[in-house]
Amino acid sequence: MGIFRFLKKEKAGGEPETATETKQTDIGPAPEPEEAGEIDLSRISWPERPSINPLKVSNQQTGDVGELPESAVIEDDRRDEVGTMLFSGKLNPDTLRFLSLQELLLAMTVLEAWQGQDLLPQPEEQKRKLFNEVINRIRDAKQMFVLYDLATGYPFIESGSALLYLEQEKAAYAVKLYGTQNRMLAIRQVTGEGGEEAEGGSRTFFDYLYFLGIGYCILDNGLYRVRFARTQIVAEPGDWGEQKGRLPDNGPAVYAMLEFLQELRWRVGYAQRAEVLKAKEERMIQLLKQARFIVPTKPEGPTEVLDNGLIRVDDRTRVQFPMMQGPNGEQFQPVFTDGIEFAKRFAGGGWLGGVYTMEGLSKIATDKTGIIVNPDGERLLLNMEHLRPEEKG
Repeated sequence: MGIFRFLKKEKAGGEPETATETKQTDIGPAPEPEEAGEIDLSRISWPERPSINPLKVSNQQTGDVGELPESAVIEDDRRDEVGTMLFSGKLNPDTLRFLSLQELLLAMTVLEAWQGQDLLPQPEEQKRKLFNEVINRIRDAKQMFVLYDLATGYPFIESGSALLYLEQEKAAYAVKLYGTQNRMLAIRQVTGEGGEEAEGGSRTFFDYLYFLGIGYCILDNGLYRVRFARTQIVAEPGDWGEQKGRLPDNGPAVYAMLEFLQELRWRVGYAQRAEVLKAKEERMIQLLKQARFIVPTKPEGPTEVLDNGLIRVDDRTRVQFPMMQGPNGEQFQPVFTDGIEFAKRFAGGGWLGGVYTMEGLSKIATDKTGIIVNPDGERLLLNMEHLRPEEKG
């Protein structure tokens, strides 16, 4: 399954770390054929697949997830043909376009596993060609299948990345496999960059990931996977033709919220879980204190619309704010991290979006228990004690 990691560790939300895996196959010396096309792979062992996940949970159930989808399995003869191509160094656009996605990912896995072994000709050049072909296929995809975490309602995050599939049957198998770890996931079909909506100028899933602070994706294909940056598919928001800074940019804080809630709502037990949750919560609070939020407002009195679309009020203006009730009847001020979340509840009704820092919220919410962040999304409740800015010095 693509959940397996191959000879590389990754840190959440960042770049892959230096490969330090302890388990590696003895692959022996590289073949030295006398003529091209006579490459003997019998002495070469293919990379092994580590276990599904290094995390050991106390209530993990094995379950029966069935066999891998047939399209995910590469027969030995075809696998050897791919290996022959790598050892001969004959990768080019004409040969790559005839490889299936599974075969492309297999070839990339081999190059990754044998990195630094001096076994293949021009390994970096071959890796670049393979990666570019994979990226092109992702860009051309009219639809994709993404794993969503039912516990949060947002894309499932693993190793700091969203999990993508170009084939639904492989995504369905992944849901079963993650289910053995008590991960309650579901498949959501999303529009790819090659879809009709994307061609019409609408934003696609990769644009949405920007607002969630998810900078990386993993393309999973049943047995093999490749990690890539979101910006290798779509441009940064500054290139969307919109005025930068017009609305809050809270990607890091939203990512921290998702990471914390995903861990909090995962019904498992393991050593140091309390410490892990505490560290994630502290990071989330720290980033939220640095964030700028959209707050629903109804100004009554003098207002001025600025060039960036925001509204300026003065001392004569009376501003009305909405209120929401907590689970025990407490009063909370609803706030939003971005326009997508704001529009879920306050797209109409005459409400405007005011932009406030956490310090500003502490002043307008003095008569409330606290704030509720993205009430139709993460629905994170924060008491007033969390709203106080960090003390300086």
